[in-house]
Amino acid sequence: MNRSRRKDTNRIQSVRGKKRTMKSMLKFLTQWTPWIVALLMMGCAATVSNSPKDARSKGQAALHQGRIDDAIQAFKTDAKANPGNADSLRLLARAYQRKGNFAKAIAALKKVVKANPTDATGWKTLGQMQFALGHYKHAQISYANAQSVGDLSAQTAAQLAKSQLNLKQASAALKTVGQALDHYPQNSQLHLTKGLILRVLHKPDEAVVAFRYAARLNTKSAEAPLEAASTYEQMGFPKRAVKYYQEAIKRQPDHPKSSVSLGRMLIQAGKVQEAIPILVKAARLDPDNAIIQNNLGVAYSASGYSKKAVSAYKTAIKQGLKSPAVHSNLAEAHYLTGEFKNAERALRQVLKMDPSRQLDQAALRRVVLMAELLSVQCKSATPASAATIKSRVQKRWVAEKWKESFQEALISLQQDKDAMVIMDRAIAQCSKVSPASN
Repeated sequence: MNRSRRKDTNRIQSVRGKKRTMKSMLKFLTQWTPWIVALLMMGCAATVSNSPKDARSKGQAALHQGRIDDAIQAFKTDAKANPGNADSLRLLARAYQRKGNFAKAIAALKKVVKANPTDATGWKTLGQMQFALGHYKHAQISYANAQSVGDLSAQTAAQLAKSQLNLKQASAALKTVGQALDHYPQNSQLHLTKGLILRVLHKPDEAVVAFRYAARLNTKSAEAPLEAASTYEQMGFPKRAVKYYQEAIKRQPDHPKSSVSLGRMLIQAGKVQEAIPILVKAARLDPDNAIIQNNLGVAYSASGYSKKAVSAYKTAIKQGLKSPAVHSNLAEAHYLTGEFKNAERALRQVLKMDPSRQLDQAALRRVVLMAELLSVQCKSATPASAATIKSRVQKRWVAEKWKESFQEALISLQQDKDAMVIMDRAIAQCSKVSPASN
């Protein structure tokens, strides 16, 4: 009995204890539920408020990794969550710029300055974008606005002056640079810009002084030496031009423009052997540049590498250089290799483009004659074959309505020692290919 009562008592106490625990929990929940809900709401709010920041970070990471479309979407989300935020819009503009959509990049930057007209950085960045697209009038306005709201930097002044220069406002540009130089007398970019303006104003002597001073102030950039070299070349001082082109290459070895210009100058100076490695390097740096290929062809041809010259000229034509001069150069290279039929085709293309080129007309008569003579020599050297060739060439002369007689052309050819050397070389090559010609 006692044991039974004790068990009942313990059971009752246990139930009462559980009830007290439940009451305590209910009391706790009643008192703390609003706070728990509030904390949960704050957590949600924190998540929402952090999402734009996360979007911006994701966009920056995507931009760094080259995922431009993902970056644009992230920056759009960021900009939408932060209307008028300059940083968001600048990042969006940068992403559009990387994608090549400059119109949308400019539109984003315009929103920056519209939201905050005193944003000097916004105006400056907008000006840079407009200048890069060749919208010089708009760039001029943007740079001027940047200055009006406090950006008095040398860079902005130089860019404003360049915009004015491109708008053919050279005097205004010179004034802009002069005012900036009063504050930044040792700024290389301002002196470089001053040189560009002076050159447009037909003051090359003063221009080269500015370029040389800019080159001394900035010993790493190739821009000032390159402009000094170009100006010296225009002034007719090839040695000085070569010196500064070499300086530009020394400072920036991977700059194709310097190599192209130096190669051209060396060719003009008759130093074709020096020009070849420089132009070969330039062609590696800029493989789609037809001018480089043409100049390389000239250097190869002058150095006796006629087959390499043919290849270079063909590449130049393939890349879009279709002037009569390059076809004439190709014809000469074919002629020097003994490929008279190919030379004829190239010369006919020249005269199709410009029938008035008298030297090419004479060259065409020469290669036609040499092609026919070579044809006979490669087959047989008998007197009968010579008579046959004479008859055939005379018919072509009549058909072409050439005023110079076949006999005159033949005598002229025989008196040209260089031409006869080329002819003999072509015949020798033909004999190797066709032993039966003996």
